[in-house]
Amino acid sequence: RMPTGAKMLVRTSLACIIVSSYMVQIFASRCFVPHSLTDTIDGNLEGNATNLFLPLGWVAMILFLVSCVFLYIFQVWGKKQAKILASSTNVQVSSSNQGLQRRQSNGEISQFSSGHLSSTNSENEGSSYRSSERRRSSHANF
Repeated sequence: RMPTGAKMLVRTSLACIIVSSYMVQIFASRCFVPHSLTDTIDGNLEGNATNLFLPLGWVAMILFLVSCVFLYIFQVWGKKQAKILASSTNVQVSSSNQGLQRRQSNGEISQFSSGHLSSTNSENEGSSYRSSERRRSSHANF
């Protein structure tokens, strides 16, 4: 389960990007000064590119940036949690059917093969699955 703080971070990021997108699309004339590709910054925007934004446009840009920052924070948190989860499990390749196995902390073994998951409590023989090259080439879905 995902903690409440992480859920709120993703939901807030989503809300910010949705509001920002709708503001830019629906209220474009209130967000930006009319400017075309043939106009020059010196001529149309008085030499300052930030003059393209009206006050509502700045709000939309800030919401967009907040959304990006929150999403980045969530991704950093998610990668950290994935590393913690990966370090607490032992993944092995079974020599009998070439499926992947994950040994859980309670000793139970979860078998991954052809998209199906089955669990056993018996000790299965298998080689250690440590090589990063073998991890990248594996076609199993976790």
